[in-house]
Amino acid sequence: MNLRLKCLIGAMIIASISVSGCKDKTSEPQKEPSPSEEAPLPDKDSSDQSNDFNIKDPRLFEVKSGIPLPQEDQKAFDILIKKIDPKRALEMATTTITDEQYAKVKKFVNSDIINSSMSEEKKFETIFYWVVKNISYRPSPNDANSVFENRCGVCGGYANLLKVMLLSQNIPCIVVDGYYVSIGSQKDAHAWNYAYVNGRWIVADPTNNRKFEIDDEPSFIHLQPKKTDIAFFEDDKCKYGYNFGFCVTAIKSDHRVVSLPYSYDGYILTSFITSDSIPSNLKTLYISDNITTIGENAYSLNQLDTSLENIFISDNNESLNDYKGVVYKKESEIPLYVPKSKTVIYLKPMERVGKNALLALNNLTELHFDKATKVIEDYAIEDCRNLKIAYIPSGTQVSDKAFVNVHQDFRIVRE
Repeated sequence: MNLRLKCLIGAMIIASISVSGCKDKTSEPQKEPSPSEEAPLPDKDSSDQSNDFNIKDPRLFEVKSGIPLPQEDQKAFDILIKKIDPKRALEMATTTITDEQYAKVKKFVNSDIINSSMSEEKKFETIFYWVVKNISYRPSPNDANSVFENRCGVCGGYANLLKVMLLSQNIPCIVVDGYYVSIGSQKDAHAWNYAYVNGRWIVADPTNNRKFEIDDEPSFIHLQPKKTDIAFFEDDKCKYGYNFGFCVTAIKSDHRVVSLPYSYDGYILTSFITSDSIPSNLKTLYISDNITTIGENAYSLNQLDTSLENIFISDNNESLNDYKGVVYKKESEIPLYVPKSKTVIYLKPMERVGKNALLALNNLTELHFDKATKVIEDYAIEDCRNLKIAYIPSGTQVSDKAFVNVHQDFRIVRE
């Protein structure tokens, strides 16, 4: 047998072995994919423009993590403030003062209140007592410069001026708003300071000429903080502070879909109250069951929202829910917040739609009422100037002034 024939026979044998050793995949039943082989979980913070942002995806809610802070505001606040970098309290933040006004106050502090040889502790004491002795308690504009010029103000003015004067000496200080609880549990709105002096926080109440060491909590239990003027922490996604609980105070992520965090530094977040504008690229916001408060009020959030089209709330949230991307308080039929860029709205089933159910939604073009709606009252929908069409059940009674200041071509379609 020649060499060429041997090679040909050998190739045929190898081919036969290969074929007989392979399984016919077409003849086998297809195996169900394991969970790890299923479609991948979308990113919680996604910039993928191919996603359908109008469809609620339960997988995008943040999972539970962290432990709750104490329910008592003072205890919760003090746990958090001990964790912050004191340098964050060197920011003016929301305290209003011009560069020129600040320079004037600083010059006065350096020339008339303290001297350069004083220790940090002595500077703090001297500035604190100057504010106590030289500012009279009476109504006045509460910005720091007005209080300094007029030598009068109420508690917020005292706190603002003390902060500015301490910052002029590079002493970290924040303003806290909350309640002063008197004997008998009467609560009065109040403002005071936390100052970082010689490596520890001091609670300073210049209005009442009192200050306390932060570790002596029983001595200032009458001061119940509700919010402060700075963010305590931040990461690439959000800023965090104290505003009616441990709070998301700003969204930094520029993704189109963002899920608010469940916790930060091991503690559960409970509110989303921001004074910063919502990022212009953000279209859909996911809120899990930890967040129970959104915005100090709907109006304030409306002023900061330029882009949102949907807010989705976890079904496990005990305080809030959503209906097709619109936020409601639990068990309420009236929208708590409508994303400002939403163009099509399906209202939650409700028997009566009352005054200002929807107000000043300039991007709204199409509105759907549920078949459960029996009456739409006067001024129910107002100042939605681009609203062109409303789909209303045939048996629903519509008041003559139910739709006010809508598009000139507005029409009703009965269904």
